[in-house]
Order: sequence, then structure tokens, then C-alpha cells
Amino acid sequence: MVVIKTENKNKLVREITEKSKKHNEYMAKIRKNHPERIRKYYEKSKECNKKRKEKYPELAKKYDWEKALRLNYGMTPNDYNNLFSEQNGVCAICGKTNRDGRKLFIDHDHKTGSVRGLLCNKCNVSLGLMDDDIDRLLSAINYLQERMGV
Repeated sequence: MVVIKTENKNKLVREITEKSKKHNEYMAKIRKNHPERIRKYYEKSKECNKKRKEKYPELAKKYDWEKALRLNYGMTPNDYNNLFSEQNGVCAICGKTNRDGRKLFIDHDHKTGSVRGLLCNKCNVSLGLMDDDIDRLLSAINYLQERMGV
């Protein structure tokens, strides 16, 4: 383990920040002055990623899932697993798993982005089709109760 003295640490942070600024400025110039070069780089990168996904599909699938967790919900795989364990591995609404063996879906508030729980495919789609509207869901319940004589 490397221990850095406070005064050296502050100096190091300033140096890294300066290097980052210079690098960002340099890259901005390259992007502006050499768009063709950048386009070729991204095309080659895309090709390499595609080949990697073909060669290691399971690893790519795992990486994509972890990236989606992080970007869409601010979650780590551990966060997901903890929530999964809290719900005993079943849907928060119906208490079942997905029939096809897929992971449970992350239910979130579309306005705030906060995660509410994990749902099976049917419950997730149902909430989505009802626009997460409590009044609409209650109306659907009343409708079913009236029509089924409950």
C-alpha cells in the first residue's frame, strides 16, 4: 500500500487535474480538426467490441447488464442481489419468478428514477401499460371484482 503525505497528495491531485485538462483540450482539438480520424477510431472500436461479444457472449452479456444497471439505475450487481435477496428471489407484486428464467426486472419511478423493487415480466409490463397510475389500477381492480362477482 502506498501512503502519500497530505501536502504531496494535494500536489498530486493538482497535477492530475492539470494533466486531465490538457488532455481534454488536446482531444477536443483532435476531434475538431480530424473528425475522419476519430470516426475511423470509433468504427474500429465498434468492430473490436462486436468481435469480442461474438467470442465471449456470456461475458459480454454480463458486462452489458452491469453497465445498464449502473447507467439506468445507479446500481451495482451487489445492490441488485441484495434487493433480490430481500424479496426472496420473487416478484414484489405476485410473488413469482419469471417463467423463462430471466432475471427479475427493476421497477423504478419514471419521474424520480428511484428504484421501487424487482418485478416479473408480467407485473412489470402490466404496470407500464397502466402508466403506473394508481387510479387506473384501482379502476381495473373494481372492474374485475364487479365482472367476476367478487
